[in-house]
Amino acid sequence: MKKHNLLKTLAIFFLVLVALSWVIPIGSLSSGTYVEGGTTSPVGIFHLFRLPLLTIGTFLQYGLVFLGIGGLYGVLNRTGVYVPFVKRVANYWKGKETLFIILVIVGFALLSSLTALSFPLFVLVPFFVAIILAMGMGKTTALASTVGAILVGLTGSTYGFNVSGYINNYLDLEVNKLIFTKIILLVMLVTLLIVFVTKYAKVDLMMAKKKESKEKKGTKASSKKEKVILDEEQTESQIPFFEEKYQNKKSIAPMLVIVSLAVILSLVMMFNWYYGFKVTFFQDIYTSLMEIKIGDYPLISNIFGGLTQFGYWSYYELTVVLMISSLLIGWIYSLKFDEILDGFFKGAKKMTKVAFYASICSIFFAVILTNQSGNMFATITNYLLNLTKSFNFFITSILSFLGGFFYNDFYYLVGEASPLLATKFDASTLPVVGLTFQTMYGLAMMVFPSSVILIAGLSYLEVSYKDWLKYIWKFLLSIFVIIMLVLIISTLFI
Repeated sequence: MKKHNLLKTLAIFFLVLVALSWVIPIGSLSSGTYVEGGTTSPVGIFHLFRLPLLTIGTFLQYGLVFLGIGGLYGVLNRTGVYVPFVKRVANYWKGKETLFIILVIVGFALLSSLTALSFPLFVLVPFFVAIILAMGMGKTTALASTVGAILVGLTGSTYGFNVSGYINNYLDLEVNKLIFTKIILLVMLVTLLIVFVTKYAKVDLMMAKKKESKEKKGTKASSKKEKVILDEEQTESQIPFFEEKYQNKKSIAPMLVIVSLAVILSLVMMFNWYYGFKVTFFQDIYTSLMEIKIGDYPLISNIFGGLTQFGYWSYYELTVVLMISSLLIGWIYSLKFDEILDGFFKGAKKMTKVAFYASICSIFFAVILTNQSGNMFATITNYLLNLTKSFNFFITSILSFLGGFFYNDFYYLVGEASPLLATKFDASTLPVVGLTFQTMYGLAMMVFPSSVILIAGLSYLEVSYKDWLKYIWKFLLSIFVIIMLVLIISTLFI
């Protein structure tokens, strides 16, 4: 990837938004009514430099998560058991690479659809990326199989509170409304992604085998233990957190258990069970723990001071879990405290660029947030929704797709538009309205550089935005057609 390619991409899109701010008047949506701002709110020269600083300060929590992920993998690598395990897994699946890719895509997409929590799922991305690269497949294949699958899961969200849950709550819909339609859509999208990615993965493997054959010409055949393709282009400089200089013969089991528990704990504690399913189980556990006392002394609440209620954990709690997991893994594998710190900071350093991009890509959202008197998206929303008197899935699709450019947090997009949607359209159409917003927003997150998870993945694997679009555009066009067909059919049954 060319130097600063992503930064240049973000700058171009940001300047387009700046230009729009001089043309499109601002407005606001209040209680289902559009209030005209009466004028534009252009981004001036001073704000051109101030907004990036505000963005980093406001969305620093995104960057902290990726620094925590980097720190965790830095410690994993330092234990000396991580790299050998990656190689063993890659060797085991040698000759069955297609099946491995299928399982990875299905796993990430299903977890994403059920939880809509992309950040905890990204904790697993470096591990599976390392295996895919070690087997000889390309970076775009690794990106599409992991980050791409997460985004497909968000598009076909079934019970993920951060997507479907927001829609259900804002539009007052039942949890299982259109659930069979969502499941069918998810199956189609995942199947299409599998077909698309495995096709290119086979090309990657063919090229890798040809290269391997040339390198082995005139030499002895490799033993079975040397199957993994790891040439000069796929050493630690190409596969992040893949340093073979550390050796340890201890079992990999403790590491797998701790990382798995960290991911599961984060997924459970970041999922809003009460507003998603009216489940109070985790809230009750939290309350019971905090009420434990010795005499009148609140023991647990003091020991775990500042512990956020279960089901409401944020990116900060996720980062804390990653830090604690790193310390625990280092201790179990008999690393000295200095070695743990060295591994953690070295890993975090490798993710510094990723953390920066994960924060700065919210600059488009920052333009909306910083203007207290209104924003241009409210004007766009009012204009598009008033083009027709009744629900039109295509116009609503355009609105939600464009919303992904301005809002990379679905909560704010739905919160902004839902009052007008609820008053503009008949209640019978709202389930399809919600499905439209969900699917087209998910599609937008695969396209626009405002997508945190996409930009983080591109930065992590050093894939340019241009190369990503060249790789994925046929798939995006295909799923757009599928989404439109699903929405048309759903509209017919209103």
